[in-house]
Amino acid sequence: MDIRKKLYQLENISDKFFGFHPDCKVIVDLRGQAAGKADAQNKVIRLNSDFLHHYPEKMVNEVLPHEYAHILSYEIDKKCGVRNKPHGPTWKKVMSIFGLVPKRTHDFDIKKTYVRNMKYFLYVCGCSKHHLSAIRHNRSERSRGNFFYSCRICGKRLKYVEPLRTENE
Repeated sequence: MDIRKKLYQLENISDKFFGFHPDCKVIVDLRGQAAGKADAQNKVIRLNSDFLHHYPEKMVNEVLPHEYAHILSYEIDKKCGVRNKPHGPTWKKVMSIFGLVPKRTHDFDIKKTYVRNMKYFLYVCGCSKHHLSAIRHNRSERSRGNFFYSCRICGKRLKYVEPLRTENE
C-alpha cells in the first residue's frame, strides 16, 4: 500500500469515529534516527526517506498512522479544550482505533540506514588533548569567547588547535 492510499484510509477511519479528519501534508525528507515526525499545528507529517526505502511496509502501515494519530489527537484535544500530550490518552485511543499498538519508538535497524559523519576538532588544556564534536566546537566559536569548555581534570579552559581528519576525508 502506498502513502496516499494509507492516508486516505486513515482519513476515512477518522471521519467514521470522530466526524472529521485533519488534511495532512506528507513529506518524505527526514534523515537521521527518527522514522517520522508530526507537526500537529501545521498538519505536516515528515517521514524518513532511508527507512521508507528499507522498510516500506512498516513505514506506511505503522509509522504513518503513528504520526497521523499525533495530528488527529491534537485536533481532538484542541476541540475539547484539553492540553494535548504527544503520547497521551487521546493518542493511545486513536492508535487503538487504527488497530495499532500505541508504542512510542520504532524497531528499525538504524545501522542499515543511519550514518553520521561527525567532524571533530582538537583542543588542548594544561594536561591533555581533547576531541570536541563539530556541535561543541561551533557553539564555542560562535560565542566569541563568552562560552567555553573546561577540562574536567585540570579545570583549565580548552584551547582550539586544529580540525581532526575523519576517515572519509
